[in-house]
Amino acid sequence: MWTFLKTAIKYIVGIYVFLYLLIYFSDFSSPAYQPPTTENSTTHTYESYNELKKSKFILSDVKAKWIGGRFRVIGDVTNIGTIPAGVQLQAKALDSYGETVDVKKYWPHSFDNLDPNDSVDIGFTITKDKSAVDVEVKVISVRIWQ
Repeated sequence: MWTFLKTAIKYIVGIYVFLYLLIYFSDFSSPAYQPPTTENSTTHTYESYNELKKSKFILSDVKAKWIGGRFRVIGDVTNIGTIPAGVQLQAKALDSYGETVDVKKYWPHSFDNLDPNDSVDIGFTITKDKSAVDVEVKVISVRIWQ
């Protein structure tokens, strides 16, 4: 009887761990969460950064919300530059003391350029840590994708 219970408990715990990992990795395995690879990259390279200087992005209506047990950042990012470009954001979840809980990097338009004067919604999970109460979001990278 005890052997059966031990085996059943191990089986149930194994299924629980498998489902947890499946949900966790499916949430963060989206291409938008992944940094671009340098191997076979589709990034346009310039001898000077004059073209990249023409790109500029602004964030608007950025806030964080608890949705379905996840601390998510929502808002918009707009390309106010003169060339199409991709933007990478960094979101930092903060606790009530202003300390960092978690940090995520995110390409809100995946690996595509955002045309001048176009915007795209921001909406991604930063953390599941219940101590998160605030968010800081900033542009950390700009790329021109071909």
